[in-house]
Amino acid sequence: MRVRYEKVNFPTDTSILVVDVDGFGAPYSYHPEYEIVYILSGNGTRLIGQKPEMFEAGDLVLLGPNVYHWWKPNDNPRKIDEEKAIVVQWDQNLIKNSLIKFPELNCLKKLEADSLHGLHFKGIQFNSLREKILDLKNLKPNYRFIKLVEILCDMSEANDIIKLDGHIGNPNKNSPPIIERAIVYILENLNKNITQESVAHHFNLSNAHFSRIFKKSTGLSFPHFLHHNRISAICQAMHHSEQNIAELAFTFGYDNLSTFNRAFKEKMGITPLTYRKTHYN
Repeated sequence: MRVRYEKVNFPTDTSILVVDVDGFGAPYSYHPEYEIVYILSGNGTRLIGQKPEMFEAGDLVLLGPNVYHWWKPNDNPRKIDEEKAIVVQWDQNLIKNSLIKFPELNCLKKLEADSLHGLHFKGIQFNSLREKILDLKNLKPNYRFIKLVEILCDMSEANDIIKLDGHIGNPNKNSPPIIERAIVYILENLNKNITQESVAHHFNLSNAHFSRIFKKSTGLSFPHFLHHNRISAICQAMHHSEQNIAELAFTFGYDNLSTFNRAFKEKMGITPLTYRKTHYN
């Protein structure tokens, strides 16, 4: 699956964009802006970073800059007119270079750092938070700014939050462009017999140089990155493939089922069979 850069265009009078979304058809993408996604209706699979999870109405997620994300609706049957969400996006400098400089808003420093994982907000206590998000679209730009700060402060004080893994393997801001291209190449060829040596050769780099800059850029060794994303790809494939688990494992480069089962449980916390029964049956 190819990850795409999304260009977010703000009106001239605001750095906060509030959009009503009908239908979950956006590609797997990333952008430098922060984003809140609140699902009003519909259900399917949410992919943050490389981690697939189910979503339904009431799902609330905060994403930091450059976190890969995708919402895929259920196909059986799909009713686009019932798939609705509110998406709030704002310039990353609003927090990083402005708000967290004020001592009254020190609470946002941790939220800003944690958002790079992607944050999933759960629990009945978030009803008031969701109401404030709904209010955003009806406010003038100056009041929208004030309401957003209030929402972020509420988020920073919440307890029932799950960190997602959106930051895992994403290139950092100082990464050379060739690493970003290499990551796209790897993600598009997970079901092929790719190795660190073959990817380095594809981009005309020595194996040692590629290994060094890849780990510096992503925080992961090439084998760890490949393993992490192959497991994630298998989780995604379970949603639409009728292949059994062993066939999926072999398709994505695992030639030993015991090794695959152990690797899957290490990453996802449960066995592949339990995962498939829980999420896709």
